[in-house]
Amino acid sequence: MNVTHGWKILQIVAAQAGWKAIYCQESANQQVKISHRVIICWALVDAVGAGDAHGTEVRGIVQESSRLGIVGDSLATGNTGDQETKQNQYFIGYNDPDAHKESDFWIEQANLRIKAEKGE
Repeated sequence: MNVTHGWKILQIVAAQAGWKAIYCQESANQQVKISHRVIICWALVDAVGAGDAHGTEVRGIVQESSRLGIVGDSLATGNTGDQETKQNQYFIGYNDPDAHKESDFWIEQANLRIKAEKGE
């Protein structure tokens, strides 16, 4: 059993090339920035602690600096050198390599997620 940041990994399988986890971030001037991380593999995981409300899920595994991370709802990224961006990136979905979703779709999803985070 492997426990990583609130998730117990039950099984890992290879990811098809081209899958990405899509994140959004709002800058200090309220511009929306879309970014992505390449999915390296998929993991079947169980939530550990804090109510265990999630149950069993499939989550992507991505490279985070010098370690692997399980795709979660948000990432604490800190401020960039220009101090223009806020600290969290929010996960908004997985981009299927066959779907080729356009940037307009992800910008709409980002705006919805940021509004939800602000409680609007």
